[in-house]
Amino acid sequence: MKKLLLLVASLFVMWANSVGATIVVINPPARVEEGNNPGVWDWTYAAVLNPGISMKPGDFFTIYDFPLANLLSQPSFGTTSGTDNASFAVTVQNTGATPPKTSPTDNGGVTNVTVTLLDGDTTTGGDQPISAVAGGLQLGTLIVRSPTKVIAQSLFGSSLDSGTLTPQSQIGPVEVAAIPEPASITLLLAGLAACGALSFRRRNSGS
Repeated sequence: MKKLLLLVASLFVMWANSVGATIVVINPPARVEEGNNPGVWDWTYAAVLNPGISMKPGDFFTIYDFPLANLLSQPSFGTTSGTDNASFAVTVQNTGATPPKTSPTDNGGVTNVTVTLLDGDTTTGGDQPISAVAGGLQLGTLIVRSPTKVIAQSLFGSSLDSGTLTPQSQIGPVEVAAIPEPASITLLLAGLAACGALSFRRRNSGS
């Protein structure tokens, strides 16, 4: 509940300072340690569609240079009550996706996370947009799992109408995980493997 209140409070700050923005990724993200896996952190980003803006299938936003974004699990995007019928795809790649007519800093050796709208309403036949009325619309929350809570500075980019002659692009600052030390990654993966093996043995012995 505290995390939700923090995100909602942040929304109004971002809207007030984002005139002309399309999709805004709330900064800073919430960082919560995984209860069952100490040393594993869920970085949670809220994405907001500004008032009067529509997001069409194929439109997207990207968080650049989030290291090892799919090391522990595939990032996930959870919808809200306003987008329950929408379908999104989450992809991890080393470069892009990049909004038209922008040149954000993008380290080709570090992973990016992109969320793309596939369909705004899967109950009506496909290819539907999502529209934000007065007050804007929280599209959902992107969760990226990391072996560190240490912060680094990066960028997000968003793109609407990217397949048209008048694309709407936005670049803004966002916090991401810092690149962890190789030794800490090795220790974490070894610990997770040991926990998994112990859990497997317990399940087998109890059956």
